[in-house]
Amino acid sequence: VQIERGYNFAVPTAFSPNGDRTNDTFRAVTDNVDELHMVIQDRNGHLMYETRNLADSWDGTFRGTPAPQGSYYFEITFTAKSGVTRVE
Repeated sequence: VQIERGYNFAVPTAFSPNGDRTNDTFRAVTDNVDELHMVIQDRNGHLMYETRNLADSWDGTFRGTPAPQGSYYFEITFTAKSGVTRVE
């Protein structure tokens, strides 16, 4: 019998990149995930941030300048160690 452990994947509903060292970055929290592709866009669809590194997080800046307060959209594609791929 082979038992495969599942995976965990969670993202915050908000973050506050104000330099107070609490919730200053946006990133997925994962367990048993091998690959990740995260894209963050503004409400007009402009690319604000992109990464394929599990350890990376968005600091709320665009080209080194703080992005305006507002709504941003993310799409994260990840592959668990078991081979399952999901898009969030």
